[in-house]
Order: sequence, then structure tokens, then C-alpha cells
Amino acid sequence: MENQDILGEIFNIISCDLEEPGNVAWQTRKTLFSAARTCRIFLDPALDALWRVLPSVFPLLRVLNSFQLVNNQYILPDVKTEEWSTLERYTRRVRVIRLENTYFHRNVSPLVYFRLNQLRGSSLFPALRELCIPPNVNVDLFSPFSMLSPNMQLLELNNNVLSRPELFLPFYSFATTTSPNLTHLVLRGDVAINLDPIFNSGSLRTLELHLSTQSYDAMFFRKLGLLSNLRSLTLLCSSNERRREHKTHPLSFVQSMEILHIKGSLIAMSEAMQQMSCKSLVALTLEETAYRSNDPEGLWWTECLKPSLEGVQSLKKVVITQYSSHNHSLSCVRITPLYQLHNLEVLEIKNGRLTLSETDFIVLVSAFPKLERLSLPDVCSDSCPPISVLWQPSIIPPT
Repeated sequence: MENQDILGEIFNIISCDLEEPGNVAWQTRKTLFSAARTCRIFLDPALDALWRVLPSVFPLLRVLNSFQLVNNQYILPDVKTEEWSTLERYTRRVRVIRLENTYFHRNVSPLVYFRLNQLRGSSLFPALRELCIPPNVNVDLFSPFSMLSPNMQLLELNNNVLSRPELFLPFYSFATTTSPNLTHLVLRGDVAINLDPIFNSGSLRTLELHLSTQSYDAMFFRKLGLLSNLRSLTLLCSSNERRREHKTHPLSFVQSMEILHIKGSLIAMSEAMQQMSCKSLVALTLEETAYRSNDPEGLWWTECLKPSLEGVQSLKKVVITQYSSHNHSLSCVRITPLYQLHNLEVLEIKNGRLTLSETDFIVLVSAFPKLERLSLPDVCSDSCPPISVLWQPSIIPPT
């Protein structure tokens, strides 16, 4: 068993629960620590697995002799030259930092991170790939800056960072220069923020904006064109039941967009969809997250689907999720814009009710000659979905 690659895979399987959010997994870490002390062959692959995912920077700081507890708070007066090599032995193994609120993390002076950044001439985590700052973590003004790396690919920030512009704006600006290869950005919160900094991240391929109070105007969608590598976009549109009078024409903002997920009220989603024209779209998800108080018949579903699907023939998957807390029924008439998608392979309609006669069902399935999967709500009209057509294929008109 001297093949380090095989041993690495084994220890990575043992440590897989370390990547689950909120799971500290002390027993797993204890097992990996014991394995590292078993023999020299196990040492490096076990340490790689042990340090691959960290809940805090605190374990790394503990390897520094100069890291001291003074008056119930940890400080870092200085770092000796020989201590850097000891620190690098562990930091080079870190791939994911998913912060957790631990006792020790709260009792580290913020000046420790400031001092660390001041003394360190290069990135502290050269191989870091992912950084996640969950919403329940207390974040100071200095520690996030010490966790960036040139090779970082995923960055997730929540309300605790976004609600503090004095932290978010300089931190993200610093991230765009320190981590030029960032490909996946996730922003979650109930605040409206300045989104201009994200347009400087030209390497982004996946962008998730879960911002419940954020408004997106035509300029926002036009600026998305600066992200030429963007392939996947998730957008939570603020629930606005009042239709805006000013309408703009659809914009081909990202020609290579493949995956689009829009969430919000029907009106908010339709306004967003009117701004976009994605000719290369492969998967579309529309998720209704607010009660349609002024649209009980679901008229806005047609408004959501019609503008974005004109001229799109690459679409293979469509998922429509209705708001689960109302009893309104969605009619097949409202989703007729989908019938032009002759290359569709997957169609899912979730939650709510669907008015569907057997004739409607025949028209529905015959519109998609390449359909491989069809998922409908549990409640279709007042009975189960009509399925007699499934054993009478001769009644389906040829396409």
C-alpha cells in the first residue's frame, strides 16, 4: 500500500463528512490524526485529508509559538522566520474554508489577522479553492482578507458580510485582484448592495444572487455582458406586485448562457425575463416564491415564458415551480410558449394544481418529440392525470 494516490482517495472518503455545512466531525478528525501518526506512509495523505477542510483559521494559528493567549484573548506579537515554514507545511494542504462560530474563533483578536497580512508577503493559503462565510458567523474587518488565494474558485458571502459595506466593498475588490480565477460567486442576504464590483470578475462562470430586496434594472443586465465566460445565473427577484410602466426590449446580454434559474413573484420574474434573450440556453428554472394576489389565473406565467423562449432551440430542460401556499390552478394555456421547444427532453411542473384534460395531455406530449421525462403536480384538475394515452400511442398525432 505504498501508492500515495490510492491512500489519498481512501482518506478523502473517510473525511467526506468534513465538507457538510455545520458538521465539525471531531471523530473524523481524530481518526485522521491517529492515521497520520501510524506510519510514515500514512503521514502525508492523512494530513492532506485532515487539513483539507477547515472551520476556522484558528487551528493553523495554534502551530505558531508566538500565538499567545493574553487576558482571555489570543494575540500575535510577531512571527519568527522559522515559523513560516512550519505554517506552510499545513496551509498548503487547505482546500476549503467554511467558517463556523467556535469559542476560539470569537476570542482571537482581529489585529492577529491584520498582523498576519502585514507580515506575510504572499497568500497564506496557496491552494485554497473555496471560501464560505455562513450567515451565523461573527466576522471582523480583517480575517476575510487573510483567506483569499490566487487559485480560489468559489466564494460564498452572506448577509453578515453584505450588510456591512465597509467590509464587503473593499473585500470583494481585493478578491477580484487576489483571486483572478474565481469562477463561482454566491451572494445571499436581505439587503440591497452595490453590484458593480462583480462585473470586474471576468472569469466568473456561475453567479448566484439570492438577494431578497435587490432590484435589477436594464443596466444590470446590460453589464452582465461584461461577464463573457458566464454560463449559469441564479437570480432572486424582489417581490414586486406592481407592474412597471417602462418596458425595455430583450437584450442578448450573454450569448453563451446555458443555465438560468429565476426566483420571485410572477411579476418580478416576468420583468427580469423581458430583459434577457439567451439563444444558447440549455436549462431554465422558474420558481414562484410569492403569492400571486392579483393574478389568480396565472396569466403572468405566459409573460415569463414568452419573451425568453423566442428563437431558442437549444433548451432541453424546463422546470416550473408554483408557489406552494395557494390553491390556484395553472392552465396548460398559460404554458403554450413551451410548445415551440421541439428539442425539449425534460419538463417538470411542481407544486400547486394543473388543469389538464386528456386532450391537453395529448397536445402536451406531442409537442415534444424528444421528451424523455415529464413530471406533473400531484393534483391535476380534480382527478389523477389522464394516462390512457400512454397505452394508446396511436391517438398521439405525428410530429
